[in-house]
Order: sequence, then structure tokens, then C-alpha cells
Amino acid sequence: MIPFRFTRLLILALCALGLALASGERASAAIPCGRQVLNDWADGRIDKSYPAHCYREALELANTDVRAYSSLEADIERALQNAIGGVVPGGQIGNPSGAKFELAVREQQLEDTLAQRRDMHHSDDDVLTYDVGPSTPGGGGGGVGDTGLPIPLIILAALAFALLLAGSVGMVARRAQESRG
Repeated sequence: MIPFRFTRLLILALCALGLALASGERASAAIPCGRQVLNDWADGRIDKSYPAHCYREALELANTDVRAYSSLEADIERALQNAIGGVVPGGQIGNPSGAKFELAVREQQLEDTLAQRRDMHHSDDDVLTYDVGPSTPGGGGGGVGDTGLPIPLIILAALAFALLLAGSVGMVARRAQESRG
């Protein structure tokens, strides 16, 4: 026979284990601060302020092409100066030549090209289509999306498992008690 105290302790231990696992998942699923800086910069501006180490981490995470062909490095350096106590006048963190600006320039170039082709009066050129894909700085890491399971779902599953286990232990204890009595 399993004492009632033991069952309660087992239920509490399982709930604590589920919460510990869920909080561990949350810590591993958190976005590194360097990636947050890059995601914030994706529109060409750094709108929030971060600790200085986050800007350094963002520079390490940045793709070499993005660093070479955009204002990312200068924008992050200005934000880093601001974070470590330097005075940067307002409005100088970030500039309009970010990902959205580059996409707008490409779309305008596409419209200009199509207009020139229409002026040529060639029917074959009107059939051609051009695809301008989205611009994502940092090698495709432009978003914050995560492909893992949502944390509330993990917590709910752990809690359901703990309750199922506790109910099974209680039923076994009751049957053992009935067979002895």
C-alpha cells in the first residue's frame, strides 16, 4: 500500500519537474540578444537600446555580405557608442538604407525595366515575369520566428502527464488497499 503522503509528494515532485523542464525550454528557446539587434536593424534602424555586449555579438553574427554592402556596421557602432556612454545625437542610429529601402529600390528598378520593355513594343517581353524576393539581412535571419513547440503547450503536456501519472498511482494504491481489505 502506498501512503497518501507519498502520493502527494510524488505529484508535487512531478509538477516541480515539469515546471523546471518548461523553464529550461524557455531559456534555450530565447533569442540571443545579438540576433535581437540584427532583427531590430532589419528595417534599417535600431529602434531599441541593448546592452553593449549585444551589439558586439551582433557584429560577430552578421553576414560578411551584409556588413560590406549595407550600413549595418556603422549603425551598430553608433548604437554601441550610445550604449557605452558616448553621446550620439538623436536620429543618427540607423539610416534609410536598410533592407526595406533596398527592397523599394529594387522594386522601382523592376518597374523601370518593365516600362522600358513595354516601350519597345515586343509582345514576347510582355509575357516575361520577374520575381523580386524579400531581402533578409544576416543570411535569412530577418525574422524572429521559431520552429519549436510553443512553451505553453510544453507546460500543458507536462502537467497532463503528471496528472495522468498521479491518477494511475492513486488507482493502483486504491486497488492494492481494496485487495488487502
